[in-house]
Amino acid sequence: MVVGLVTVTAAAFLAPWPVAAGLAAASLLLARRRGGLLAFAAVSVLFHAVLLGFLRPTGPGLAVGAVRFGLDGAGLGAVAALRLVAVFGANVAVLGRVAPARLLDGLRLPVRWTAFVAAVLIAGQDLGRDFVALRDARRSRGAWPEGRLERVWTAVGLLPALMVHASQRARTRQDALRLAGVRTGPRFAPVVAVTALAAAGRLALVGLPNVALTYVVVFLGGLVFGGRVGFWAGFWAMALTDLLLSGLAPSAFVNAPAMGLLGLAGGVLRGRDLSGASSSDRAAGRLFAAAAGFAGTLLFSAATDALTWLLVPEFRGGLDVLAALVLAGLAFNVVPAVSNAVLFWLAVVPVHAAFRALDSGGRRVGGAHGQGMSAG
Repeated sequence: MVVGLVTVTAAAFLAPWPVAAGLAAASLLLARRRGGLLAFAAVSVLFHAVLLGFLRPTGPGLAVGAVRFGLDGAGLGAVAALRLVAVFGANVAVLGRVAPARLLDGLRLPVRWTAFVAAVLIAGQDLGRDFVALRDARRSRGAWPEGRLERVWTAVGLLPALMVHASQRARTRQDALRLAGVRTGPRFAPVVAVTALAAAGRLALVGLPNVALTYVVVFLGGLVFGGRVGFWAGFWAMALTDLLLSGLAPSAFVNAPAMGLLGLAGGVLRGRDLSGASSSDRAAGRLFAAAAGFAGTLLFSAATDALTWLLVPEFRGGLDVLAALVLAGLAFNVVPAVSNAVLFWLAVVPVHAAFRALDSGGRRVGGAHGQGMSAG
């Protein structure tokens, strides 16, 4: 299975573009849930075509003053997106039919890495069951909306319970691994919990570019458990989902350290009281969280584009290319930044308050040597 996925990745990125297009079409047909994959494909092709059309304005195209759009660059971007769709679809089609245990056996990782990946996969399955149970409970009370957008905002309200449950279960599994003789560090449990929730939050909204629960979850990981937990949870959440979305293409992984920076930002703000006792304090905390969400999205955008310019040959050039790439990314991400600001406004204060309540009750939900707000 692993050899097969590597072969598909190599064919998608090394073979001529008609082969990549054929693989993309086949993956769309084989995937069980085509709606999200079709949305991902459409958004990816459009975004990459527009971006490369402006960055590489060669061949026939349009010109408005000094701004040019070239069809050669647009075609190059569309082909690059088709290659990503081919790998993503193949991964979804295969991994959706393979048990996690078989996947881990095929990877043949060292024991500690196997324990970490297995804990994240199991935590993801637990989160799915918890979400269904919480959703069904709201439906029984008539409190679950019909519209898709309204469901997203309602689902954000479930984040405190999901994050607390994930932390507690990860702590239990850490104890079980230690009893089995597997060494785990003091931050193993919170990193597993935040990684699983952040990865699930990204895949749930994969059709919407740079709009995902990943941002707020990673930020909360740093705010609640410390900057190191936030950084590594953000890094591994993006790296693991990149493996699913784009296979082994190295250029896709530049967003992993960029997301880690958002976790570090949460750690820097860790001592700030965002969930005070008065309503005015909580309102101020929500406004601060919204600002952090907006700024964090733009930080992620700029860091990703800078790393892309540094590491990906197709985008490498002088400082003018770097400036154009960063500015284009910031312009594109203004709307996602506003959406993420709303998500931060809704989620940060309730999650922060939930972990403060656990700490005040003396319950341990963090790492081996700390409690929820003092771990890491």
